[in-house]
Amino acid sequence: MRMSIEMLFICGKKGFLLAEKRESLSWLALWWTIILWGLSFIATRVALREVCPFPLSTLPFGIGGFVFLMAERMILIGVHFGIPSF
Repeated sequence: MRMSIEMLFICGKKGFLLAEKRESLSWLALWWTIILWGLSFIATRVALREVCPFPLSTLPFGIGGFVFLMAERMILIGVHFGIPSF
């Protein structure tokens, strides 16, 4: 990675190293996402051998609905998640 004089002037050496570390973490996250995305197709193919398509396709919606229901109940009893309101 090339380091320009402007970048050194603005960030300093420590800021440049932090930006470099952040970039490498971004690449690691990108590759992790690509691997998981590809494995999901293999997992779906294996799961379709054991389970009918309808229950398999409703499972993610059921899990998501349950998570949202629990979040709604927690908000009703006064638990705040630190999410800003608009």
